[in-house]
Amino acid sequence: MRNWIYRFCTIVIFLGFVTPASAQKVIKLDEGLKSHSSPMTVKRKGAKAIGKYQFGPYRIVAGHAGWSTTDHANSQSETNIEYDQKSSFVFQAKEHDPIIANIGVSTSSKIKNPSFFADMFGLGSYELEESKQLYTVAFKSISDQTWNLAVISPMAVEIEDTIVPDTKTEFEGLLTDGISTVKIEQTFEREDGKSSLLNVFKGYEFYLDGNVIGAVQVMPINKQLVWIHDELDENMQSVVATLAVSLLVKTF
Repeated sequence: MRNWIYRFCTIVIFLGFVTPASAQKVIKLDEGLKSHSSPMTVKRKGAKAIGKYQFGPYRIVAGHAGWSTTDHANSQSETNIEYDQKSSFVFQAKEHDPIIANIGVSTSSKIKNPSFFADMFGLGSYELEESKQLYTVAFKSISDQTWNLAVISPMAVEIEDTIVPDTKTEFEGLLTDGISTVKIEQTFEREDGKSSLLNVFKGYEFYLDGNVIGAVQVMPINKQLVWIHDELDENMQSVVATLAVSLLVKTF
């Protein structure tokens, strides 16, 4: 229930802070990607945990709690990771057979306790050493390649009635099929160079062999966009689209 309250408040806050003028702005894009792609506006339907995102010819047609038991996306079950949450979605890439993706979320926090005497005399305090989230997605592309996404993100936790952010964990993101690896870079930079604490822009760029092959803008949530390089083959375009929608699901 608290999770849904948080999601609702997030929508209200971001919709309230985004002005009509700022809604026209976007994250700063690589020039090569900008000249070889067109922005696809993201639409989200439904209020479930996994929304039915749609952009261009790509869309989530269903989302479920728990993992799919088909052989399309079961590589996560072969790991020793203990997941706090498991879910799945069915993603339609153009007219091809649906892509089934399994999502796993694992969180961990390390909090340093004050010493016994410091705590007894009220001189010590709890200290956040680490708080991070591991977000994984496994899926098979339209050419039947198995791809695995892993994203590590810092989290904030509540310590003694205070929300404390993790400032030590760095964002890391990779998508691989065991042969090719797509590196994910997080960006908060706007195209116009401006910034505002009340109007956060957030996105991700996707790098393959040093070249940007796609990007997704996840914030503001009423201005979500996806870019896919038009020189990619159809299979790789569907992989980039699945990566983009996976990060949209991660965000909200």
